[in-house]
Amino acid sequence: MLTDNDGSQLLAAIVATPEDDTVRLAYADWLEENGEVERAEFIRVQVQLGRCKGLHVPLTIRLARKYAMGEWVNPPLETRASCLLSEFATAWVQDFGIEGIDAATAYEWGWSRGFISSVSCRMNEVREEQRVTASTGGEWFTGEFVPTPWARAIVAAIPTLQEMRLTDKEPWSEPDDPDLYWYLSGEYGPEAGHPSQCVIPEPFLDILARERFTTREAAITALARVVCKWVKDWVKESRP
Repeated sequence: MLTDNDGSQLLAAIVATPEDDTVRLAYADWLEENGEVERAEFIRVQVQLGRCKGLHVPLTIRLARKYAMGEWVNPPLETRASCLLSEFATAWVQDFGIEGIDAATAYEWGWSRGFISSVSCRMNEVREEQRVTASTGGEWFTGEFVPTPWARAIVAAIPTLQEMRLTDKEPWSEPDDPDLYWYLSGEYGPEAGHPSQCVIPEPFLDILARERFTTREAAITALARVVCKWVKDWVKESRP
């Protein structure tokens, strides 16, 4: 029988080797042995879905409740995954213990191969101004931005998180070449007729400035991964 320590080791292995489905299935066995039958089934179903031919996007509560409207890789499996997520996602997310956040409803969590891989949020939920208290008691902005307490709590509580999908930041294509999605930059900004929400702030711009994307989804995913990595790196570097 697998012990609690085995469960922790398996979860660490999933984070270290995210492409290894064998470890995920072993963790599902551990969950089942510990009475979490539905959670175990959900992992197995999503792993099987991930092995089907074609691209499978992260499953959210919103998609789960509208699964019949989509074009799925494998309808029976997708239906079962959707039913499980719709019924149990709130409890599964609350297990992470993120204080003050109704994570199953306030944010769109994306589940891939049985685990949370993405979250939809706004830029101001991810980063904030770094402020220092002056000797006089006031505060001043250092000119730097840091991850918010919420963002830090999320990456600490959910080690499988890989994407923070910004709902208020969008890529756009060049007017002279609508088929080529321009790199995620705010160089042209509002003065060129584009809304301010298209502007991607540093440090994300520095990382993405040389990349181009052939689809809108590819650009959004790239930004989401850069943002998540920025938060994780900041947390890692800030640890004593």
